[in-house]
Amino acid sequence: MAKAYEKLDKPAEAEQTYQKAISVRPHYHAGYTWLAIFYWRQGRLADATKMFDQVTRLTPDSFQAHYNLGAIYLLQGRYSEAIQTLERSIALRPTAEAYSNLATAYFSLRNFAQAAATYERALGIDASDYVVWGNLGDAKYWTEGKRSEAAAAYQKAMALATEKLKVNPRDEYVLANLAYLHAMLGEKKPALDNLQAALAQAPKDADVQFKAALVYAQLGDKEKTLDWLQRAVAAGTSATTVRDTPMFDSLRRDPRYQQLLEKK
Repeated sequence: MAKAYEKLDKPAEAEQTYQKAISVRPHYHAGYTWLAIFYWRQGRLADATKMFDQVTRLTPDSFQAHYNLGAIYLLQGRYSEAIQTLERSIALRPTAEAYSNLATAYFSLRNFAQAAATYERALGIDASDYVVWGNLGDAKYWTEGKRSEAAAAYQKAMALATEKLKVNPRDEYVLANLAYLHAMLGEKKPALDNLQAALAQAPKDADVQFKAALVYAQLGDKEKTLDWLQRAVAAGTSATTVRDTPMFDSLRRDPRYQQLLEKK
């Protein structure tokens, strides 16, 4: 019933119904997980954190519970807590997803070498994820003395993404990622062609807009980078994500960039 209320865009009724489900079986972990996911979809990350934390208390030996809590910490920029919680998940059961999120936490803390090593652990479990290959490329790109190794990871990511695009040639997320990968490999025209195709499919999507900012940053177009960053933040990208992305470090003294970081 709560999910039906969500589909009907009635969040207040959905929340009340999820809470009713919890009240019926207060010691059943799934009810808290359902409510946490609802809060996450509503952008209420602090409330989602409380629910996921309750799940870990009810099921302390669940790798999935610790993974969910670690992932929500990561979204909030609570990297030290994310690392601790994701390591607990991995200790219970190693998964590619947990290693990938753990690597992203290290990356956000600018520990690029550790991030690269951890992305490689994720790929050791599942080497089919083009996003993780691209993230490995980023980690090596920013690791001192390893930039020359980034291209191979980017190329692997591009090959996998291209195969995925054959299934759905209009997948805006794959197109946006391909645009970014081409940009990182110095291939301007295919980068812009894929970016325009992605924006044509989803012009208001925050993830696509953020990728546009990354593409233009790598191509050296400061004004377009800031334009797309402004749109991405307005569409829901967090200021924390912008702050912790090394591609934008050169913009730190720009007033427009500083204003973006003030947005909540």
